[in-house]
Formats: sequence, C-alpha cells, structure tokens
Amino acid sequence: MPGETGWNVLLGLMVVGLLVAAYFLQKFFKRHIGEIGEARFDTRNSSEKDNG
Repeated sequence: MPGETGWNVLLGLMVVGLLVAAYFLQKFFKRHIGEIGEARFDTRNSSEKDNG
C-alpha cells in the first residue's frame, strides 16, 4: 500500500543501522578482547587497606 512506504523505509534504515552497529561492535570487541572481562573492585574498608 502507498501509505506504508514511509514505515518500510524507516524499518529498513533501522535494520541497516543495527547491522552496521553489530559489525563495528564486533570489530571493537575483537581488538580489545584482553580488556573486556570481569570487573574487580576493592571492597575492603579503609582500615583494612595497605596505605603504603
């Protein structure tokens, strides 16, 4: 139907944008694989930490 052309274009642009974002995220993760992982936080109290 002629009235649905705008929605089809919008949907197409969203799908293309999603594919482009996935491609660039995959490249980013491949380059930074050693930096991505479990986050570790120092949860000790101030009195328990070495102040040296």
